[in-house]
Amino acid sequence: MKAPVWVLRETVLAAHEQLLALYGGAAGLRDVGLFDSALARPKNLCAYETPTVFALAGSYANKRIGFAVAALFLQLNGWRLEAGQADAVVQTLGLAAGAIGEADYATWLTANSGRLAR
Repeated sequence: MKAPVWVLRETVLAAHEQLLALYGGAAGLRDVGLFDSALARPKNLCAYETPTVFALAGSYANKRIGFAVAALFLQLNGWRLEAGQADAVVQTLGLAAGAIGEADYATWLTANSGRLAR
């Protein structure tokens, strides 16, 4: 796998603010350290293992803003998430609740993504 294109911290913060404006919720970040740790997780995974782009996207998807970041990460790396809204909600809530693991989520992402035309 070629070096991934990472999602910038500033982009995630902007997306978070947009989602809060659309859907509501407490403004700001509850824990900046946890936020930064969540953004570092895919890079750490890439440094010590040989994950697929879907495994890296899955490692982004584990928090409130995570689904949007995972979809953006896939897009930046040449993939389009094609899952239906209901399925995406069920899978992402399952990941957040610990009912499914990141590997299973990555498998779901793989099955529900298509290559972007370049």
